[in-house]
Amino acid sequence: MREEGLGGFYKGIKPAWARDATEKSLRLGLYEPIKIMVGAAVPGASPFRKFLAGAIAGAFGAFTGNPFSVLKLKLMAYKDGNKTVKNLIKEIWDNQGVKGFYVGL
Repeated sequence: MREEGLGGFYKGIKPAWARDATEKSLRLGLYEPIKIMVGAAVPGASPFRKFLAGAIAGAFGAFTGNPFSVLKLKLMAYKDGNKTVKNLIKEIWDNQGVKGFYVGL
């Protein structure tokens, strides 16, 4: 609070909201179709098939949400507070390309 004011608590909030919206909606939305694909939607399906459907949906959500996590963490790391999401995306793209958005996946 002393160093950055109230805004310091919310520096990465926009990418965090985008990550949560993307990741969670995909995990929840894809679970049922994936359950059908892996045969977990039928009565008496094994717990393994249901686990597999959840794991696939979760992995897809995590994969698509990770770029937002990278943006959030990088925004939070900047002390000056003048970095915008747009500038940060350009910086990551120019320096690392697509793989820069998947650091820590």
